Amino acid sequence: MLSSRPTARKPQRGEVMAPKYLQVSPHIHTPAFRSLRQNYPKAYELRMYHLTCRHRNSEGLFWLPIQYQAIDIGMTEEEVNSALHVLHEHGYSDYDHEAEVILDRMALDYYKPKGASQIKGAINKLESVPQTPLKRELVRVAFIRAPDFADELIAAFPQLDPTDTLKTGSREGVDRATTVLSKSKSSSTEEERESESESGQTPHGHSELEKVNSEW
Repeated sequence: MLSSRPTARKPQRGEVMAPKYLQVSPHIHTPAFRSLRQNYPKAYELRMYHLTCRHRNSEGLFWLPIQYQAIDIGMTEEEVNSALHVLHEHGYSDYDHEAEVILDRMALDYYKPKGASQIKGAINKLESVPQTPLKRELVRVAFIRAPDFADELIAAFPQLDPTDTLKTGSREGVDRATTVLSKSKSSSTEEERESESESGQTPHGHSELEKVNSEW
C-alpha cells in the first residue's frame, strides 16, 4: 500500500533548519496544564507539538503554517484553528494567520538567551521570521521575562520598541499569561493542602520561586 504521507519538500519562506535538539522544561507539567489536557485535549496535544516540533526555536517566535500543524499531528485545519483559539485564550500562545507565525508566550520563561553569543544567535534566527506584529509582542514579553534580551532586541530592531505601548498599559497578552500563573498557583496550593491533610506532614517539592517560574 502506498503511503499517504507528504513527500520531501524544499524549505519555504520563514523556515529554518531544524535544530538537533530543544530544551523542554519539566516545569510545563503544572495543575493548569493538566487541566488543559482534561478539558481541551486537542489544545493540549497542539501545545505539546508546539513545544517539540522541528520548526520551533528556543525564543518561541517561529513560522508554522496551519497546514503543517494539521499534517504533523493528524488534525483537520478546523481543529487546529479551534485549538489555537483555546491556547490564545489561556495565555499560552498567539498566532498570526496572515504571516503564519506563532508566538509561544512562555518560551522565555523556560529558556532565556544569555551572553553575547546566545543573544546574537537568537537575533539571527528571528531575522528569518516573516514580518508580523508578534515580533513586537515578543519584545513586550521579553521586557517582563528576559530584560537583557529585550534590550538587545531593541538595539537590533529599533522599530520594535514597545516602550510607549507598555506605558499606556496595553499588555493584554501579559495579563492573560498572568491569569494562567494565578490559576496554576491556586491549584498547586489546593493540592498541597489536600496532601498535607491526608498525610499530616508538610509536603515537599519545588520552592515558591520555582512554582512561579513554572507556568507564566
